[in-house]
Amino acid sequence: MCAVLSFLDFFPTSMQHVAVVTAANMALGAGPESMEQVKASVELLTNLLQHHDPKVERTTNLFMVVDNSCLALSRLADGIAWSSSHLEDFCSKSLIDHVLQLIALTETGAMASGISVSTYFGLIKLLATCAAGQPSVAEALLEHGLSSTLHCLLASSNLFSSTSFSPISTLKSIDQLSE
Repeated sequence: MCAVLSFLDFFPTSMQHVAVVTAANMALGAGPESMEQVKASVELLTNLLQHHDPKVERTTNLFMVVDNSCLALSRLADGIAWSSSHLEDFCSKSLIDHVLQLIALTETGAMASGISVSTYFGLIKLLATCAAGQPSVAEALLEHGLSSTLHCLLASSNLFSSTSFSPISTLKSIDQLSE
């Protein structure tokens, strides 16, 4: 996985997208036994969460690189969810900080980042996996105000309101709520 992700900055965005999709597919079968081999990839994928190219418009593959990096990280977290020692290595401060930036909401409850809604809820699941396996992560999430983000997410949702529909609500279905 590390070989696929190395030197991404030297390739066009379309090739970066293909490399990160490949990494996400490789992460699908990863488990605790393969964590040693993908440890360096976690840092590369974490760095891709802040990937930005000002020359690329919002509608192109730029956000696909970030979305697929999130998918790869979520799959890796799922694969090691039952191994607290591997989760400890996986759940770095850098990863948590980048994920918290991506799931930030505006005051009206809209997503502040350009990631897809499915990626957004995948990141919340990733944080839940990390927090369930590492109490220090749960504590850090509370200190960083995750409860405020979740409150805003729920408060802006039309799932709990019998009044008007909010088109900017990020939480639109019961399935997203269960995540």
